[in-house]
Amino acid sequence: MVWIALAVGAVLGLTAYLTIRFLRWSSDHLTRRRAPALPGPAGRSSAMLDEVSANTMHRVAALRAVDDLKQEMGALRTDVVWTITNSALWDVDVPASRTFFTALTVWDDHHATWRDNETVGAAAELKVLWKAAKDTAIRLGINHLSAGDRPKADTAIKLVRKAASTDSDAERYQLMAKAAQVLSGIMSITIPEETLRVIEQEDPPPALPR
Repeated sequence: MVWIALAVGAVLGLTAYLTIRFLRWSSDHLTRRRAPALPGPAGRSSAMLDEVSANTMHRVAALRAVDDLKQEMGALRTDVVWTITNSALWDVDVPASRTFFTALTVWDDHHATWRDNETVGAAAELKVLWKAAKDTAIRLGINHLSAGDRPKADTAIKLVRKAASTDSDAERYQLMAKAAQVLSGIMSITIPEETLRVIEQEDPPPALPR
């Protein structure tokens, strides 16, 4: 009888041992399946570097976009015919132009201290406002000027175009001088300084016809 009791005890002990091992294995297996994979220090550093690199690239692209915008604006300021024809672009009494130039001033004064996402957002907004200001100026055209000033603007445009087509320095100087005189009599027009410098040449050519 003793050996039977010992055999039963051994079987029960083995069963309990196997049950405990199975429960532990099940618990560990489920924990490994449920637990998220956490990156190590190297993984976290790599992800952070990638994010910083992407943000830097976006900032650089935003700065380049605003520089391109300013170059386009500078080119238009030295295009005398375009400036006269679409003078509303430079007139801050026009809401679209006022909004753009206000935003551009804020950009120039503060973008160096902005975060990357703020810089990207402001650059995108500037592009939209610039297009709106240009589209408005083109739509208004010469009609932006007062009725009495429109014929004078047409005369100035013809003089500038004729000056651009002549090979004579003396004639070009005289035509541009006349255009400047006509423009000075247009009270409802806004002319950027760059445009005036193109029109008002500092020195006449050495030999003018009498």
